[in-house]
Amino acid sequence: RVAITAGARFAIEKQQLLHQCEMMKIEIGQKTSQIKDLRAQHHAEVDELEERVKSLQNTNQVMNLKLSSAINEHKRELAASQEENRTYIAQLKKEKSTDCDSALIPLL
Repeated sequence: RVAITAGARFAIEKQQLLHQCEMMKIEIGQKTSQIKDLRAQHHAEVDELEERVKSLQNTNQVMNLKLSSAINEHKRELAASQEENRTYIAQLKKEKSTDCDSALIPLL
């Protein structure tokens, strides 16, 4: 059996610790690179989602304007239809009263 001196043991432990440090530096570099990649992906996804939100907001605004326009057009058409109906009913009443008056004249 070979006897290891304290100095040799210290040198071996030092080399092992240096090797472990180098391995940890490599691992930290890899993890840092992964973190940067994930961060970049995250920012890209956030940008894409923000663009989609803006697009949907614009679409929503356009659709609201179209809906409002359609409602206003429907209100105008309804008002015109109601006015036509009132005119028609007044005309019918007038004709009915004229018919009634003309029917009464021969009886007199």
